[in-house]
Amino acid sequence: MGDRQQHDRQRGVPRIRARRRVRWAAGVGGVLALALGLTAAPSAAAADTYSYPVLPGTARWAKFTTYQQMLDATQLPAATARRLSTAALVRATVEYPLFSTVLAFDNAQHGFARLAQRFRGAQELLRRPDAGAVLLHRYDEATARAATRGLAAPSAAAADRTRVELWQLETLLGQPEVLGALRPEQLDRAMALGERAYARKDAERSLYGLGGLESTATTMGRALALREGWDWRAAALLRGEPQASTASVAEVRAAVAGHRAGRPRSRALADPPRDGDAPPPPADRPVEPGTATGRPTEPGQPTVRPTEPGGGGRPDDNGNDGGGDNGNGNNDGGGNDSGGDGDGDEGSDGGVPGGDHGDEAITIRTPRGTEVPAQRQGSEMTDSEMRVVEREVARIFPQAVQESSPTRRYNCHSFAWYSQSPANDVWLDSPGDDAFWLDGSYRQWQSNQPFRSGMRVSWAYDDHSGIEVGRTGEIRSKWGRMPVIRAAAEYDPYDDTVLNRYVRR
Repeated sequence: MGDRQQHDRQRGVPRIRARRRVRWAAGVGGVLALALGLTAAPSAAAADTYSYPVLPGTARWAKFTTYQQMLDATQLPAATARRLSTAALVRATVEYPLFSTVLAFDNAQHGFARLAQRFRGAQELLRRPDAGAVLLHRYDEATARAATRGLAAPSAAAADRTRVELWQLETLLGQPEVLGALRPEQLDRAMALGERAYARKDAERSLYGLGGLESTATTMGRALALREGWDWRAAALLRGEPQASTASVAEVRAAVAGHRAGRPRSRALADPPRDGDAPPPPADRPVEPGTATGRPTEPGQPTVRPTEPGGGGRPDDNGNDGGGDNGNGNNDGGGNDSGGDGDGDEGSDGGVPGGDHGDEAITIRTPRGTEVPAQRQGSEMTDSEMRVVEREVARIFPQAVQESSPTRRYNCHSFAWYSQSPANDVWLDSPGDDAFWLDGSYRQWQSNQPFRSGMRVSWAYDDHSGIEVGRTGEIRSKWGRMPVIRAAAEYDPYDDTVLNRYVRR
């Protein structure tokens, strides 16, 4: 497949080649909130409501072949966005059919920023000066309900609804534009409600997991920073990066408790010192692959992940040795060869499989031996998180193929450039993926060169990597905390305007 042409908005929408379809969750339809039971409360005036004209799970939605079609079908008209009250706008945003795609990105802040960039309802909500007050009211009600609707809920579906509702509201309330418009007493209220939510989630870790504590701590920590006058961007957790740990979320909770007890912090919450005292990255860092900018790495006292050339790979469908694509293998396989196309290999990462061990800074190597800072992920998603994510992917992207379970163990860059093993537990942040082509381990492929199966793909205008699946026109990639997914580039939620392809030297 040659270089990407203009986005489908500027040309005829191509038909996606035939593929296996994911199994639809029986009876599931409507938007995320509706599918989980978060129906909007009846409005006093019919004019102050909005119903999306096309919903996932319908026959019309199933015919969409590009993500742009989904965006267009669910876009909130400009006049409607201006007309809706803030309370109705919150409902429309919570019920936005594509809200769960926030999880398809490497960190929550980046994911929501992409959602707000594309969805007019979120843009308008972030401009409303009373958005924080309305969200605080909703959050108050939700945290009160969580006391009886968590593990004590009559069904797993009811427990899922409670967890998702808190996550959505914390994601919205924690946005800088929302918190920045709150008065000091409202910021105090946000922290108090956050403490209540944290206590409930901590008591029910089997439902909420570390991810649930992460969203609560992020909102509380940002509110605390505004209240005390320090920069929340100094801490990776508050920036929304995937570096949460039990210790980091507990530190935020302790800082909030100290503030509310009259013991404000004398310094900001911050990451450990970086080499060279590099300043913290901006909240909205550039994400274009190939640049030298981006978040600094925090190696601390990293361990170097051993490389095992040729180890752990299974033979492909043509009988060739898998080779093990752990950063030192010699294959260009697509990994996770569940599609039966014969172009993939499942590599070995030489790591420790499974288990809830602690997160730690490590160093991995490119095929040419360049050391790259990364993070070994010790915590995993809960059954509730996995269950909802699998259902959402099947509902929103019916023409995609889920090839693994959802996981927070590894991300797209780790999967594409380091290891396709199911035991992979390495999270590789950008710009770490750049090292794999900057040091010559991979070279950029040109359309006038012979096609190579299993080429690595880097999205030039989004923070994403994947692996070409033969000549099918599809790409296999890990979508944030979602599963490894096989789909056409124009069907995924990333900006596919320019795709750069790389082959092993």
